[in-house]
Amino acid sequence: MFIFPSNHSQNINQLTALIAQLDPLVPGYHVDIMDGHYVSHTMGSIELTHQIRNLTQKQLWVHLMVHNPITWIELLQLNPGDIVSVHYETIAKDYERFIKTAEHKQLVASLAINPETPIKKIDHLLPCFNHILLMSVNPGASGQAFILGTFEKINELIDWQKKNHASLNITVDGGVNESNIKQLKELNVTAVAVTNGLFNNFDPIDNFNKLKKLTE
Repeated sequence: MFIFPSNHSQNINQLTALIAQLDPLVPGYHVDIMDGHYVSHTMGSIELTHQIRNLTQKQLWVHLMVHNPITWIELLQLNPGDIVSVHYETIAKDYERFIKTAEHKQLVASLAINPETPIKKIDHLLPCFNHILLMSVNPGASGQAFILGTFEKINELIDWQKKNHASLNITVDGGVNESNIKQLKELNVTAVAVTNGLFNNFDPIDNFNKLKKLTE
């Protein structure tokens, strides 16, 4: 399982120091962008994402909690192989354009599923995506508790894979910590994005190593 630190600061000096610490350990970084419309909070920006992109050669996983995400993707300057997650509600009628835009920029197109969205509502899109992001908290605010129903959704996706002889990268974002990461690993979750589980004290390196050990 890959553990992606999720940006907890909007201060580029703090992020520069943090990335210098974490870069030898992590597979990449999860970057939230919120526009204040799709969710009520505002966080991140195109500029900040580009600054982070310039600080590391590791993979970026950009999570767009925005309206009109295709417009944002067209502005992003990312590396081939970087991941862009967008929410089902924002591309449900335009998912083919989203996939084509991501492919044109050599990005991994990822479909984000909110806690209240049942898998059966999006299962017609699963053949079009290799990367699925299950939100295990309601999008828009950090510090929420992990929603236990996420485990049921993971199992539903596993069942879908078996029935369709398919393979998905199932990933999880929200409330991931020492109490649940081992169970996520046992369900073959590919990657998790972690904020408070890493930055709830002043030693993110120690926190990362503890989480990593639980997944080995």
